[in-house]
Amino acid sequence: MSPTVNPKVGTRVDLVWIDRLSLLLKDIRRGEVVVLACPYNKNKKLIKRVVALEGDHIWSRKESRLTYIPLGHCWVEGDEQDKSTDSNQLGPVSGFFYLRY
Repeated sequence: MSPTVNPKVGTRVDLVWIDRLSLLLKDIRRGEVVVLACPYNKNKKLIKRVVALEGDHIWSRKESRLTYIPLGHCWVEGDEQDKSTDSNQLGPVSGFFYLRY
């Protein structure tokens, strides 16, 4: 999530507060930053920005086509698109896997 988190690598460390309770109280919105479990390494967490919500259509860079976001899912992307593992590789992410902070 650089430059949003740790804008200059090696100069400082940003701490991230993870709030799991908010997911029970309100819906995720576009533009929010979420933490999600990495689907291929459960010990790793990914920090991404919500770009689209269920029911939306979004252009997938990997597949070069319009993708529909199914119910209970969202589309997440990193701030550095060329270096990010995000929905362009993973597809829509289930709400079960993300945590707002």
